[in-house]
Amino acid sequence: MMSEWFVEFYPADADKPEQPVYFDGFTATLSHIQSVRSRIPTGQLRVRVPERATGAERRRIREEGAIPN
Repeated sequence: MMSEWFVEFYPADADKPEQPVYFDGFTATLSHIQSVRSRIPTGQLRVRVPERATGAERRRIREEGAIPN
C-alpha cells in the first residue's frame, strides 16, 4: 500500500510537478519539506495529506511554505 502522505514539487517554470516523494506520516513529511525548502527558493511544494490529518498538521505545513491538499 502506498503512503497517504506525499510531496510534489512544481518548479516555477514548469506545468507539471516532479515525481512525488512518499512518506509514512506527518513527521517524515514535515522533515522533508523543511530540508527541501532550504534548497529551493522558488517553485511550489504541494503536500497530499490524508483526510484524517489534523488542523494543526495542515497549519504547520503551510507555515513551512507548502500547500496542503
